Amino acid sequence: MTDLVVDEGYLSSTESDLNNLSSELQSLCNELRGSDALVVGAAPLFDELHEFAGSWADAIEDLDEYATEAAGYIRKVREAFGQIDLALAESLTTQELERQDG
Repeated sequence: MTDLVVDEGYLSSTESDLNNLSSELQSLCNELRGSDALVVGAAPLFDELHEFAGSWADAIEDLDEYATEAAGYIRKVREAFGQIDLALAESLTTQELERQDG
């Protein structure tokens, strides 16, 4: 029989990353939108970057929804394994106590 290992740190980190995804992407889009035309160099390229940032702003809303939903699923997995771990620990403790009394 193999052991099942749930890496709480990894799940927590992934949940946090998913919760922060929208704000990080929005920040990048704002930086693109705020780019100075002189930094970009050519007006057509600047216009393309600005349009790209606008398109991504719309997509970020969808990504945020999916990321928030995924973070919720991860939270539920963490909670479920936490409950299972506690129930298993209680069961093993009860068995050990019964063995000591018997």
